Amino acid sequence: MPDNSKAQQTLGLIRDIDPEAIRLAFRFIELFNKPDSSVKELEEFVRSNDVLSLRVLKMVNTFATANAQHITTIDLAVGLVGYKGLREAVLSASSISILTGERGAIDTISFWTHAAACACIARALAIHCHHPHPEHGYMAGLLHDLGRRLLDVYASEGDEYQAVLDAMSSEEARALEKTLYGVDHCEIAEYALKQWGVEPFLADAVGRHHMRAEEIKHSAITDRAVLTYAIIAIALAFHLLEDEEGGPLDQELLVLVGVSEAELPAILVRAREYFGSVRVNLESLRPQGAAGR
Repeated sequence: MPDNSKAQQTLGLIRDIDPEAIRLAFRFIELFNKPDSSVKELEEFVRSNDVLSLRVLKMVNTFATANAQHITTIDLAVGLVGYKGLREAVLSASSISILTGERGAIDTISFWTHAAACACIARALAIHCHHPHPEHGYMAGLLHDLGRRLLDVYASEGDEYQAVLDAMSSEEARALEKTLYGVDHCEIAEYALKQWGVEPFLADAVGRHHMRAEEIKHSAITDRAVLTYAIIAIALAFHLLEDEEGGPLDQELLVLVGVSEAELPAILVRAREYFGSVRVNLESLRPQGAAGR
């Protein structure tokens, strides 16, 4: 982590941020990955947080409309969408606060749509590769650009971050971040996640998502596979989004996780299916009349 006055000033601005949304998502992922987790445990988890309960019910009611039902309890929600459907709704609802909220130069709707696409592809890759915790891939993809939100919302004055968004390349953007804030978005996100006590794999993946395959091979990283899923997902996200252009994919990344290019179409089909439900879930949580920033 850079040791200069500008960097320390920027880092100081985020030390007091309440990371409850991220902790909530992680508590759910722990429950999600328990092989013996039950419907009752999931219901108790949702009921333990009033805001989460309201979000989940709002989300489920989006689907209930076609059945002329209005779902008012978690019990009824389970009956309508089932255990699997409720788990997906909870994951989306517990993640939404990470992606939206305070406004800055970044268009939050475009931001979370891109993040969700990356999350779904990283999850699909993890499932395809039989990773024991595919939701780790989901969270790494979802939060890979968390640092951009932190710099934009907490460290910028007005639309200061717009200059970074207007940069011609990711290298130019990160160099400008260093000039403006003393740190780039990877460094501030890794620092924040470590400060907030999240699992090391996520801090590693978010802080190193611009790495090349050769760098990954020789780095001390908690879970190289999760990092690699996230980086591949970022390059492939345009397949799920209408308004993005594709970036180059380092073929050595595929080699690292044992995936061939011929397997990518099937992986993207799985990701697209999941992205459809996640996107509807997240859209259902958008405030009435909200469009763009």
